[in-house]
Order: sequence, then C-alpha cells, then structure tokens
Amino acid sequence: MGETPGTLSAFSLFSLCPRNPMTSLYRDYFYFHFTNWPTPPYRNGCYLCYQVERTQNRLPVLINKGVFENKFYPEEPHHAELCFLDWFKTQEVFLVKNMPRDEKYHVKWYMSWSPCFECARKVVEYLKDHKHVQLSIFTARLYFSREPEYQQGLLSLDSAGASVAIMSADDFFYCWKTFVDHQQLVFQPWKKIHRNSRYLSKQLENILKLELGLKHELYPNIFNFQFRNLLYASGRNSTYLCFEVECWEQGSFIWSTKGVFRNQEDSSHAELCFLNWFCDRIESPDAEYHVTWYTSWSPCFDCAEEVAAVLCEHENVSLSIFAARLYRVEPADDQGLRALQGAGAQVAMMSPEDFEYCWNIFVYNGGKNFSYWRNVRRHYYILQEQLNSILCKDAPLTWVLPSHHMNHILLLN
Repeated sequence: MGETPGTLSAFSLFSLCPRNPMTSLYRDYFYFHFTNWPTPPYRNGCYLCYQVERTQNRLPVLINKGVFENKFYPEEPHHAELCFLDWFKTQEVFLVKNMPRDEKYHVKWYMSWSPCFECARKVVEYLKDHKHVQLSIFTARLYFSREPEYQQGLLSLDSAGASVAIMSADDFFYCWKTFVDHQQLVFQPWKKIHRNSRYLSKQLENILKLELGLKHELYPNIFNFQFRNLLYASGRNSTYLCFEVECWEQGSFIWSTKGVFRNQEDSSHAELCFLNWFCDRIESPDAEYHVTWYTSWSPCFDCAEEVAAVLCEHENVSLSIFAARLYRVEPADDQGLRALQGAGAQVAMMSPEDFEYCWNIFVYNGGKNFSYWRNVRRHYYILQEQLNSILCKDAPLTWVLPSHHMNHILLLN
C-alpha cells in the first residue's frame, strides 16, 4: 500500500519530510475506499487526497498535490490528516513569512472518512496558529457521525474557519482525474452515488445546525432562485445571508472566515442568526472586524434595529450590506435601512458582478461559470435608484447607545 503507482512527478520534489506523500492512488483502492456508502464494511483506513494552491495577484497557483494514507503497524499508528500536517509543516515552500495580506495558502482535502475528534482538534490548533492557511475538507463519508465527540470535532473545524462538505459526484470525478492512476480509463460511478451524497449532506447539515444554520456553500439552484434580483418576487419567503469576516489588529491580518446563514424554523431571521454567531467572536476591543453581507433580501425593520445597535456598541466593527432585493412590507422597513446607514453601515444593492462573486465564493458550483439571468443589470439599476431614494428621504437616522449598554434609543432628526 505504501508504494506509489506510476512515475514520480515534479510535485515529489517538495517531499523532504518525515513521510512523503504518494503521487496517486491505484484504481481499485479508490473505488474501494472512496465509495460513499454511509457505513461500508472493512474500510478501516483513511485516504487523504490533497492539493495546495497559493493566491498570487489574486489568482490561484497550484503548488503541490498528492495522497496520504494512515500509518499502520509496524509503524506507530498515525492518521492521514496528521501525516499531512507533519509533512506540510516541514516544507520550505510553505513556510513563507510576512506574506501579503491578500495572499494565502488554500489547502483542499478529499478524504475517504471525515476527521476523528482528535485529528480535528490538532487541525484546529494548526489553523489558529497559521492564519495564512485556509482549509476546505470534502469527505466521502462521515466517521462515527452519531457520536457527540465526533460531531463536536466537525463543529470545531467549522468554527475555526475550515469548510467541511460531503463529496458530490463531481468531486469523485475530479479526484479520479487528479489523484488516481487511471491509465486513461473513464470513471464509472457506483450505484446510488448521488443519493448517498444527498443523504450524507443532510446528516452533516444536521450536525452543523448547532451553529444556528451556518453553512459554507449553497447549491446552484438555491442561489439562482433565492438571489435572483426580481422587481416582484414570489415564493421567496426565506432570507439567505452570505458573509465574510476579516479580523485585523494593529494593521496585521489575524483571521478570516466566511459562510451562509438562512432563516430558521423558530422564526430567527438570518441577520439575527449571524449576530448570535458573530458577537461571541468579538474577542478584543483593539481588533477591527470588517464584515460584508450579501443578502437575498434587505433587512426588515426589526433586524435593522438589532444590527444598528450592535454597530453602535462595537465601534470596531464595520459592516457593508449588499442586497439582491428590497424588503418593503411595512413603511418602517425603509426607516430600518436609514437607521443602518446612520449607524455607519454601507447599504447597497447587489450588482451583476456581486452575483458572480457570490457564485464563485459561496456556491458549490462544480467549476461552472456564472450565467447572468435576463435583466440582471437593468433590475440592479432600478433597485439601486429605489434604495438611493429611501436613504436620502428626510434626514438620516442616528443610533445612540446608552451607557448601560442594555437598551438603544432611536433619535429622529
């Protein structure tokens, strides 16, 4: 199992580490270990296919790729995730210090099993100490998904900014093409590959519900339906909120994360779900938090009121809101938008370029390009003009937070 099929590639030149990665997997190994049956027998090992990219001039550049497996007897047992970390930490090419703030290492793992809770803890510790590394995990199956400690491991990865998702059929195709010694043979998907992926995705979604509806990516059909900037939209009763958060301190980048919230069944709006999640992460009054929202609907008055209060209480938080459509059910909703502006938030409508950006960042798009829908730019101009009229009407509202920080008062000029 330890031998590498095929010839050594240029990527192996980087492998000066405690344990070198393999360059590829045998075909039968891939079919056996990556089959996404929820509870298959005899799959006691874990395989981790990885690729590392570095952003340079805002473009991804592939630096390295390969495969790790668990260490077994007679070696000391070591899970594939830790084998990767041990190797990654010793590679000089990955040890660049003082990287520009817009450059990062993007690490993707395609795993036969999701990480155990002990490996999750080690990975979280590494991510906290290496803010320039962003990790995305795509797993074929969930490891002991009903055990609370394993669920907590997935939650801790999620909270640390790692993206955790179930492999789709497109991911299996990609791994076959990229990491398998397929010798020009075409990937043959097994029975129920799509159904198993949907089933496991639902399981993972239920685990991550402990994070108040936080997700990392949207399906394309959901994005195209929920974010379409129609002037009159029906059947869109939920709000989806795609967010990015960056934390800076004394001019230095500390951490960043992104994700998606939506309304919850208990009537908690997406904006309030974000606030409940975010306010627990405001760790230092000396840090600056730059928050960007891309929402399918603009905030209602009640949510705008809560958001404005948070902005007044935390002057080190800046917020930019880009909405696909205007929510104007009550006259007070317009007042809420002016209150947000008065509290320092930037409020604007989503442009066609914003929709494309969200498609690339927040949508599980399978590598497909974004397709603009009809009248997307015309509707953007109309909605932006409506928003400008709302924000300019009368004098802006100003929020003042009393010293006891318990209640807020809206002062009308």
